[in-house]
Amino acid sequence: MSGSLSNAPCKIIQRMIIDIGDATLPTSNSTWPIYAFNLADTKDNALYVVDTEPVIQGKTHPDSETQEHYGLQISGRSTNPETIANKTASNRYKFGLR
Repeated sequence: MSGSLSNAPCKIIQRMIIDIGDATLPTSNSTWPIYAFNLADTKDNALYVVDTEPVIQGKTHPDSETQEHYGLQISGRSTNPETIANKTASNRYKFGLR
């Protein structure tokens, strides 16, 4: 069964990270804004999340519906490499990623 989302997955994850308090909306001009789709050219200490290309995993039987698995990439930029490493590790832990 296939369906579609009304929002891009990266926008959903952006909102989740804001809701757990690890980032803010870019329009708030606060610390650690998180951008969806791309990262602003002038911001340090910022995160961004983008959708990745789907990986085709095969087809179902008997209707041959293509099965695709989508992914996300959460990245960031900081003036201090240790800070961004801790920030992204924190998000990975909170979302149960390894």
